[in-house]
Amino acid sequence: IRRGAFIVERMACEHISQPPPSAASEGPPDIANSESTNRERVVAATSAPTCAACHQQINPAGFAFEHYDSMGGYRVHDGQHPVDAAGTLTLSEDGPVDFSDAVELAGALSESVQVHDCYAKHWINYAIGRTTTDDNSDAVRTLQERFIANQGDIPQLMVDIATSHLFRFRRTLGEP
Repeated sequence: IRRGAFIVERMACEHISQPPPSAASEGPPDIANSESTNRERVVAATSAPTCAACHQQINPAGFAFEHYDSMGGYRVHDGQHPVDAAGTLTLSEDGPVDFSDAVELAGALSESVQVHDCYAKHWINYAIGRTTTDDNSDAVRTLQERFIANQGDIPQLMVDIATSHLFRFRRTLGEP
């Protein structure tokens, strides 16, 4: 669940609501000799209607990493069952992304315009020292488009940010 949430929120800039107060604070444990797989336990724990809306987005990205146990060790079996790391992650801008494992998901995300836009937005926010707002949306969009047009050239993104009015005039009117 945490791996999936990281991919969805931090790499694709998708908003995930806070879990309801009744939600368990942690997902089901990854148990080595369980009769069910970790994936089956997660699906069972997150299938309630109050959970499913967000977890239909979170779980597929997390399941891509099922070949890696909770300590990061590679595995082919989850207990007595073969690992199932396949899924479909649906991104709001790019649509569905099918994958068979984490390597395929990483490859698909590396080609995603949405993920590139998110990456650029993180750099913009870091450079200007605050989160961008709707007031900055045109300037942010311009920087994101340039990043894509420059084929993900990170040094050029840094130059573009530093020469943008967002960076040069980091404070808006009325801010101290």
